[in-house]
Amino acid sequence: MNIKILLAAFLLFSITAVAQSSEINQKDESTIATLDKLEVPPMAPKCKEKWDLDKKQKCLVEFMQKHVMKKFNTDLANDIGLSGMVRVDIEFVIGKDGVVKDITATGAPKVLNEHAIQVIQQLPTFRPGLINGKPVEVVYSLPIMFQVVN
Repeated sequence: MNIKILLAAFLLFSITAVAQSSEINQKDESTIATLDKLEVPPMAPKCKEKWDLDKKQKCLVEFMQKHVMKKFNTDLANDIGLSGMVRVDIEFVIGKDGVVKDITATGAPKVLNEHAIQVIQQLPTFRPGLINGKPVEVVYSLPIMFQVVN
């Protein structure tokens, strides 16, 4: 069984589009924001402070994309007998300390959802997103889609 992963083009569009759909919310004393509301997005390794906002966001998206493409084992879909298009919807928070937390995954069989959570747990600590120069929690949605071809 041959599996074609469609992460490359899809992730770049999806992360940006989904991340911009919510508004800033107050939750207790911490601010939870989406990428479009930030002055400075969470910074992945190798992303530079001196870059403009668009380049920083692109760097973050590309980092996430490469991480998922490298770590996500699409062969698990074959192991459980799936065919056709498979989608796993992941949501998580990059905390004020830059640590990924509150990870959920839905839309696929349990084994793929659990694997997606494990992949996101392997992300490194980021430099946190900022609003008014202060660290904030950033909610992040990430769909993973791939085609299983018989």
